[in-house]
Parts: sequence; C-alpha cells; structure tokens
Amino acid sequence: MSAPTVVERVAAGAAWLDAAAERHPDLLAGWPLRINLRTFDLRNSCRCVLGQLAPHVMEADGWCEYGDWIDDSRPIGAPPLLPADLVLTGEQADGLGFNDEDDVVMFFLDAEWRDLIAARNASVVAPPGPTREGTSEVPPASGVPSSTGGDA
Repeated sequence: MSAPTVVERVAAGAAWLDAAAERHPDLLAGWPLRINLRTFDLRNSCRCVLGQLAPHVMEADGWCEYGDWIDDSRPIGAPPLLPADLVLTGEQADGLGFNDEDDVVMFFLDAEWRDLIAARNASVVAPPGPTREGTSEVPPASGVPSSTGGDA
C-alpha cells in the first residue's frame, strides 16, 4: 500500500474537521470560513489550519502553541484547552495533512489546503438580493442594460 497523497491527506484532514464540527459546533462550526487565507501559512503554528481555529498562546518569538491540537505541543502540566477527542498525536496530524517534516511536502500541503478552503468558501452562496416586483429577475447593475427586456 502506498503512502497517501497530499490531496488525500488534506481531504482526510477536512473530513476530520467536518466530523469534529458536528461534535463541537461551538468550537468549529463553519471552520473553512474562519480561515484567513491572506495570512494562512501552514508552517506557522498560529496561521495554519489548526492555529487559526484554536485558542492559542503567542510565544515571544512570534510563534504559538496550538492550544492542544497536537498532544506533544502542550507544555507538561498545562491544562487542556480543547476537548480530549480533538487532540491529535503528531503522527495523526501528519496523516491528516496538518503537518510534515519535509519542507517541500509542506509547500504542497499549504497549496492544497488553500485550494480546498477557497473552494469551500466559494460554495457558500449569499442569499439573493432584491428582485424586480412581480418577477424573479434580478435587476441589472447600474448602467447595464437588461438582456431580457423589450422586443428584438
């Protein structure tokens, strides 16, 4: 059996977050919308997927602890910040596409997370705006003639 691809790992991570959001909507509901892709950086523990979703403590060097997402990142004796079922081992986090020791793989994981999050956020459709009275036609933008009106 071959190792999972970057795409498979990120899909597994997203599925894990989806399932976790069902169990803990107070913490993770709408998780893709909470990721700021302008500051997203999978290599930075505050700006990665988990870092942007979890309570965290900023360290003096500009990095942060993820608030317990990864069990071995929490200082010994520190109280847990997340429910136990949300805490991953380092190996689990790697398998779910949240981390990798190889910088080249991290580059591709970062790109795949960006694509997945952007696609999920693009699929969130805003409710339709006002319509013309008595029709389902959306009024054209100001100064743009309607292509459906009048005789041709």
